[in-house]
Amino acid sequence: LETVDGLRQFAVTRSAVRDRGDARRGSVLLLRDVTARQTREQRLAVLNRTLRHNLRNDASSIVANAELIGDGGDPETCADRIVDATRELVDAAERAREIDRIGGEQTTVALSEVSEAVVGEVAADYPEVSFTTAVPDVQLVTDRDALAVALRNVVENAAEHNDTQEPFVVVSAEETADGVALAVADNGPGVPEHERAVLDAGREDQLSHASGLGLWTAQWGVTAAGGRLRFSENDPRGTVVTLSLPAGTGGASDDAVGDTSGDATGSVASDVSDPEASAAPVDE
Repeated sequence: LETVDGLRQFAVTRSAVRDRGDARRGSVLLLRDVTARQTREQRLAVLNRTLRHNLRNDASSIVANAELIGDGGDPETCADRIVDATRELVDAAERAREIDRIGGEQTTVALSEVSEAVVGEVAADYPEVSFTTAVPDVQLVTDRDALAVALRNVVENAAEHNDTQEPFVVVSAEETADGVALAVADNGPGVPEHERAVLDAGREDQLSHASGLGLWTAQWGVTAAGGRLRFSENDPRGTVVTLSLPAGTGGASDDAVGDTSGDATGSVASDVSDPEASAAPVDE
């Protein structure tokens, strides 16, 4: 549901309201915010698959190339492969630590300052890509770290997979009726449809899963910031990824990243005409 804090997920419990004669007079709906719990479950499942896959593949590569050196293989080539595999493991560990830090204090954030900082970091790693920012000086109350993590992963994904001769990434923003739309446009090959479908479904399985942690990290970051991630086609080529952010208080705090399943957000009673009726939980 869309709330003043952005897009949230709720579990709904329905109970009957009965009078003294046990006649049903209405219902009570209890809404429980389970956004943090579902996000945590997603993180555990995705990290388990990705880290297990990376650890197995990279460790096997390290062992195989070390054995090749012992068997008389080219030590320089094998050493380069070992270094590459080790760096992949370190990168995966760093990404996992970054994900673990998502969900913190809500503060007033200057969107232009965050955007400039993120683009500057990514541009240093991709000098062949042309980066442009056009972000107004908008103030948001949100989780700054979560927003920066989400934006960094979207910008990195746009730069890393751009296969054109003149690659570019444009970061722009505009105010909307509900908040701010922060867009990252590129002229690359686009985000595969199956990866978008996995994010929309909110879960992975053996046949359908994202190729890495980048888009998942962006999804979790923007959720913690109280927003949502949207994909559209760029014209004539590429993708536009939009981080739709609320202007209000942002998303889950560090406390909400834990289990909030016991914190009810409210209830609604309908069609109750007897002032002496009482609410009795029933299984429906």
